[in-house]
Amino acid sequence: MQEAQNQQIQSSPSYTSLRTPVATRWNATMMQLNVLDSHVRDTLTCIMDVLKLTRLTKLEMEILDKYVQVMNPIAQALDKLQGEGDCFLVNLIPTIHQTYKHLLHVSGCVNHTKQLAVGLSDAVKSRFAYLFTYNADSAVYAAASVCHPKFKLRWLPEDKRQWAKDIFLEAAISYANTKPTSAIPADGGVTSSAVKDNFF
Repeated sequence: MQEAQNQQIQSSPSYTSLRTPVATRWNATMMQLNVLDSHVRDTLTCIMDVLKLTRLTKLEMEILDKYVQVMNPIAQALDKLQGEGDCFLVNLIPTIHQTYKHLLHVSGCVNHTKQLAVGLSDAVKSRFAYLFTYNADSAVYAAASVCHPKFKLRWLPEDKRQWAKDIFLEAAISYANTKPTSAIPADGGVTSSAVKDNFF
């Protein structure tokens, strides 16, 4: 019986297998929810029918959509900050700031998951409060990001860009006045991620 059900599900023209959650795949749930577009939903309906389960209602699907919209910035930030290709100091403050901006934006355009978006944005700013101070506590992170060609000053609010220029120049002058104890890597520490996205 189970084998017949599996064959019926897999024979669907829009059949798509989902990635199985594992301990090291921290975004497994988001990966699965992200494939629930209109094409795959036909398969989901077929699966529910074959397994004799109640179909998801229009409201439930809408809530899933909004959940994905709210959680995507968090999932993308996790991928960037824990991935091998982008796990560098230069990525920290722009990623946290952009995540916070995304959450603020979606909190104003979602209904069912507004409290989730607001709660996450508050939690990000609370957990990484030192990255929003624009003083000595965040200076080293800002200086690292400002000197990277990918970020420069574009991630900063207009009224904080002069501050970032000043702390970068101060760090550069301080470095120039000291003798390096080791050679600078040939790649300059530039990230090697081949994945292109529109997160920033």
